[in-house]
Amino acid sequence: RMLEPGEIVAARHDTGGGAGSWEFPPSKVLVVDDGPENRQLIVLVLQELGITVDEAENGRVGADKALAQSYDAILMDMQMPVMDGYTATQLLRESGMQAPIFALTADAMKGFEQKVLAAGCTAFLTKPVDIDRLIETLARTLGGKRVEKPAQATVHALPLRSTGSAAS
Repeated sequence: RMLEPGEIVAARHDTGGGAGSWEFPPSKVLVVDDGPENRQLIVLVLQELGITVDEAENGRVGADKALAQSYDAILMDMQMPVMDGYTATQLLRESGMQAPIFALTADAMKGFEQKVLAAGCTAFLTKPVDIDRLIETLARTLGGKRVEKPAQATVHALPLRSTGSAAS
């Protein structure tokens, strides 16, 4: 059975999601992917990090949003209907967009990396998305940092002492 995005986030919390947690400065990311499940998972993870997230279901909608608003980073699926990620990225770069654009791709064919970079992407992340790699990539880009969790203090019960006067 496939895990729901909420189950993955809960499992990350149960296992501590690694050694420590992440802190990000105020950031806004656009997630462009035609797969609603992919968007939902990425949005949940990024919101857990305190990142503001907008979504788009294809390259045309994503390009329109990216040209209308400012984003600190864009996660762009490469294979989408209406307008693919290659075309959307080229359009954004030709319009002067400087924000980092990370390709999301399941393509593992030889030469795909050069094609993604030639389109104007900053780098790429493979699908299925490796959440830890996604977070680390965004941390480098957005200035996020790993914060160690403080050690849990153990509370020991102490016997209560009576404050009243007791006759013995």
